[in-house]
Amino acid sequence: MGVVAYIGMTTVTEAGQYKLAPPESFQGLSSDPSNALAKDLAKSNDEITKEGATPAQAAYSTHLGDRMPQMVVMGGYGKILAPGTEVASAWAAFDRSGGAVKDKTDEPSGQLGGTTQCAVTTAGPAQMPVCIWADHSTIAIVLFTGQTSRTVPHPDFAALDQRLLALRAASEVKK
Repeated sequence: MGVVAYIGMTTVTEAGQYKLAPPESFQGLSSDPSNALAKDLAKSNDEITKEGATPAQAAYSTHLGDRMPQMVVMGGYGKILAPGTEVASAWAAFDRSGGAVKDKTDEPSGQLGGTTQCAVTTAGPAQMPVCIWADHSTIAIVLFTGQTSRTVPHPDFAALDQRLLALRAASEVKK
């Protein structure tokens, strides 16, 4: 019982120590708050707020005004007690929206720990790689929209995870 109580106290103590603040630029891409796709996806912010988290979002494009950004980040921060459950809930939301999730993999989460998974998502004929991370403070869904196509061969999830870890290191900051 003492070990379980200690683990539970550690989790509660760690929860909510970081916030999600996507940078203005990332790996040569610029954040474009006017992007139409990002604005449309911002509707999910209501669900994040209902869960008690503060939403955060960014669309990264090669050129401001690009119709399709290379990468969209949406997520939030707060006290997350069960990161793995949050990641599973995010994948379930893709399924509920009429899409599908396939080829899901567990990926390294880096120094901040938590749970990280990548998969290919489908919406109609379009397929796109997506990675999700969650820890005790943040959750982020990263849509690699620049790789959207009708046929996505199995993506290099290890390379996408490295990009995700770099984004996470730039976005997840101590409160």
